[in-house]
Amino acid sequence: MCNVNQTVRGWSTHAKRYKSIMVEIDFSTDLVFFARNIQFYNRISIGKIKVRDGKVELIAMETLSARPIEDKVAMSMVLVERGNMKVLVIGEETLPITE
Repeated sequence: MCNVNQTVRGWSTHAKRYKSIMVEIDFSTDLVFFARNIQFYNRISIGKIKVRDGKVELIAMETLSARPIEDKVAMSMVLVERGNMKVLVIGEETLPITE
């Protein structure tokens, strides 16, 4: 799993992090992808997830503000079937998707 405290986009397979979500997630067949701003409080929307040859690209947009994060954060999450996803591409960096 990627370091969710320091990355803008990522994925997770840890059910303990999502206890407040009202659906049960089977992480053997599904993944939770997220997008967020780790410096400023901005509303973020995930518009599209592209998968090609096992590479996943998360397309997100956000409002722009100059309000630093103090007591609120905004995060957009999406639940997708695991399928043949091998790596998450973030700009020039790739994060391997593991069990």
